Amino acid sequence: MQKRERNKFLVYIPFLFVLALLFFQYSNGFPQGDDFTFFIKGGSLPKIFAFYRYYYAVAGSRMANLFAQLLLLDGLRIWKIATPLAICGISLLLFYYIRGYIVPKGPETKERLHADFLLAAVCAVFPGLMPVSHNLYGDVFLWMDGSCNYLYPFFLMLIGFLPIYSILRNRTFPKPYRFVSPVCFCAAAFLHEQMALLIFGMCIAAVPYLIRSKQMTPYIWSLCALSILTTAFTLTCPGGYSRLHSSARPANSLGIRGVFLNNLPSYFSSIFNDCLFWVVLMGLCALYMIHKTGDGKGLLFEFFSFYLTAGVILFAMATMLKLPCVQYIDRIDSKWRLLAEIIAVIYWISFLAVCLTAMIRTANMRREYRYAVVLFAGMWSSQAIPAIVGSWGRPMLPLVLLDFLLAASLFQGLHLRYGKSAQLSVAAVGMCSMLIAAGVTMRNYRVYLDIDRQINDVHSGKSNMVVIDNRKFDLQFMYSSAFSVVYAKDIREYYSLPKNTVLIIK
Repeated sequence: MQKRERNKFLVYIPFLFVLALLFFQYSNGFPQGDDFTFFIKGGSLPKIFAFYRYYYAVAGSRMANLFAQLLLLDGLRIWKIATPLAICGISLLLFYYIRGYIVPKGPETKERLHADFLLAAVCAVFPGLMPVSHNLYGDVFLWMDGSCNYLYPFFLMLIGFLPIYSILRNRTFPKPYRFVSPVCFCAAAFLHEQMALLIFGMCIAAVPYLIRSKQMTPYIWSLCALSILTTAFTLTCPGGYSRLHSSARPANSLGIRGVFLNNLPSYFSSIFNDCLFWVVLMGLCALYMIHKTGDGKGLLFEFFSFYLTAGVILFAMATMLKLPCVQYIDRIDSKWRLLAEIIAVIYWISFLAVCLTAMIRTANMRREYRYAVVLFAGMWSSQAIPAIVGSWGRPMLPLVLLDFLLAASLFQGLHLRYGKSAQLSVAAVGMCSMLIAAGVTMRNYRVYLDIDRQINDVHSGKSNMVVIDNRKFDLQFMYSSAFSVVYAKDIREYYSLPKNTVLIIK
């Protein structure tokens, strides 16, 4: 019996192993891009809050940059410790969202232990499954400001939304979180506007189900009210609209015409062309759900099956078959190509609408799948602003992570012959990706150390020149504009370079 009790804690091994790897990787972190700017603009609490008031007026309501400035009061030391812990926290919360427990309760069979261990391995290596394309991985995981904008808010969101999610899954909600969740709920929404809309979208989707099942409580109503308030705060921020109409934005991206003919095509192109795996996974989740209804007859069932299967095949083969691919509007040569690309965008959006409809239909017939509709609503409400402004890359993180959570939750109960092999394969791919990322991060750090050596030579009087060659970095595994000419002035001030120092950025 004691041996079985000890075996329960084997589930932590993947998390601890990945945590050790992350501590090693983050020990090779260095300041990049806006980190220089926020360090200079901060330095003390009065200056930090003064800068936030300026940011609120001209750029947006997000407080993530304020949070980054608070961390920078001690350089990158706190960030290098806190971020691996936050990532590991996300992994554990993903496991909890899927299983409903962290430490297994009740009798522990060998089969259950294996299943928990494999799922823990998959959740632990989730960073290795995140897209490297469009610098999502580099911006979110390896850039201090990027992690403050996306990783920390997502971590807080998972804690904050746990009460509602637990009720949707008919689980007992841990009492200690009853007081912590509202704080994290609001903190996540205030840190980033995408998280505010994500939470709002999930609350809107969850409320009808909870009212219908008579599971709405005053506590849940209060969380929904908080979501409305934080969303109102986000959408009424003058800085967001000022930034939207900034002169720095391309002229063809402004106005309604720019949204439909440039921004939406650009956004969906990046989703459906460079993140095909995650789009196909959404379709597979919807297909799985409609087949779980037990209703295998009728035109509606046949339509869902055909449309979703056709979409999965189309997206998987589109690049190989050279099917119409959305590009920037200024690259379109003829009205016929424009028409073809608009049709492609319409089909892509309709595919997502059919996915949602299929999930709603299944959830109405089998209430244990209510959470799938809520997660789907959350992942796409988080993408409302990026889609409208034509932004991609790191804004896709909430979409990809909730897609991961949805798929893992749906498929974890399958008792297929190759179920364990599939989980083990995903974990192996994720771990391999994380090891590669750690190695590349270490090589980038060596390049940074050469820059740091040049700066020390300047301060010691041995030299009056600093050369930063971006070509030596692997920019896919860091903020791609980390040492851009745009930051030349801030870099000088950050490193206290004398005025006569020649700074060359290649």
